[in-house]
Formats: sequence, structure tokens, C-alpha cells
Amino acid sequence: MSDRDGLRERIQARIAARKQITEDVVTALDPSDIAGLYLVTEAECPGCHEAMEEFMDDIVDGTLKVVDIGDEKGFAIVQALGVDRVPKMVVELKDGRYLEWKGI
Repeated sequence: MSDRDGLRERIQARIAARKQITEDVVTALDPSDIAGLYLVTEAECPGCHEAMEEFMDDIVDGTLKVVDIGDEKGFAIVQALGVDRVPKMVVELKDGRYLEWKGI
């Protein structure tokens, strides 16, 4: 198995997990309460680059915003949630709270 095939399998597994998580979260949250969706990353993180590739369509269409832990927004999210590893998918609620999106 090539490295590319292994990467492809990991991405497919993440996408499958993402679909399950999406269904669970949507029933628990009213989508009108969501202010933004963020992918929290760090420049030197290989897993972050993989996550950005996986969610590229969502990033390009503006559904998902990428923030680095060194950016003002990224740092605010890290502090609010006590994030110790990236990448992290985060939901920002209109009331200013952040929720970690499990599954990536």
C-alpha cells in the first residue's frame, strides 16, 4: 500500500466519522444559533494540512474558516476551550461561546 493510499483511507474514515457527527450535532444545536465554523490549525502541523485538504471544499466556499493558533481568533478559541492539540473543528455560537466539534 502506498503512502497516498494510506492517506486516502484515513481521509475517507474521517469523512465517514464527520457525517455521523454532523447528524448528532445538528439534532442538538439549532443551526440558527451558529455564528461560525472554524478549523483551528498550526503552521507546522502535518495533521492540520491533511485536515485542510479534507475540508477544502468547505474552506473554499466560506463555510469553514481556517484560523491559526497564532492569529487573534485562533488564540481566543484556544484559550476559551483549553485546546492542547490541533487540528480542531470549532463551532462559534452567536452568544460568543465556542464548542469543540468532535470527530477530526
